[in-house]
Amino acid sequence: MNAQYKKQEQFFEDEEEYIDLEQEPVYVQPEEDSTVSAEEANAYLENVSQTSTQMGASVALCICSAIPLILMGGLFDHTAMEDKMGLLGLMGTVVMVAIAVYNFIQIGAKNKPFEYLKKEEIKVSSPVKKAIQKMKQNYTSKHTSNISTGVVLCILSALPLFAFLILGMENLLPVALCMTIATVAYAIYQFVKTNSIMNGYKVLLQEEDFTIEAKQENSALEVIEDQFWSITLILYLGYSFLSGNWGKSWIIWPMAVVISMFLDTILKMIGKKKK
Repeated sequence: MNAQYKKQEQFFEDEEEYIDLEQEPVYVQPEEDSTVSAEEANAYLENVSQTSTQMGASVALCICSAIPLILMGGLFDHTAMEDKMGLLGLMGTVVMVAIAVYNFIQIGAKNKPFEYLKKEEIKVSSPVKKAIQKMKQNYTSKHTSNISTGVVLCILSALPLFAFLILGMENLLPVALCMTIATVAYAIYQFVKTNSIMNGYKVLLQEEDFTIEAKQENSALEVIEDQFWSITLILYLGYSFLSGNWGKSWIIWPMAVVISMFLDTILKMIGKKKK
């Protein structure tokens, strides 16, 4: 069989699906045609799978970057090792932030070749569209489960603090706070990753925030949304370095997720009004 019609594998976790065009092959259109081929769709979805995990982990890393400073500063407070341990904690925080920044830059570079899918009107052939719709439908239950898990973890994240107070372990409250931060970080990881994957399907199907009408309206909100995580990172680093309050600045990231969801809701409402 011609290599042009070879099966394209999907790289999503726990998924064995691929866009199969053996029955209804789709020819690669000329460059001036806006039709997205199976090869392009699979390349984009593979990139989404990789960058969604990387993005979620990077945001979680930013949240957890407060842990070394809180742990070292809290456990060695009012001791002879206070200054040294505080400096060691700060070094750990800076390293974690540096890794996250590196990942954000890498993600931007990986996403750049596919920006046209979000900004331009595209066409998807019937067999490719059906395959994407099927994959989206199959992923919906997992998406719902990930969101539910994240919400429950956020609710339960305060339990370590309560438990340590009840047990009279006030001297170990920094450890409890670190456990709370780690729990919130994992919840945020779930939110960011699963929303990125779901949006990948919506981009190719031109649904919700990615309809033709939404692409034609280049609103200020959409510009902000495109650069949202970069803006959040700048605010986080700026506030943390200027105030030196790394123990509280991590809260910016959970707040950013809530704001991101709020922006998505507003964009969806604007899209519905236009219809």
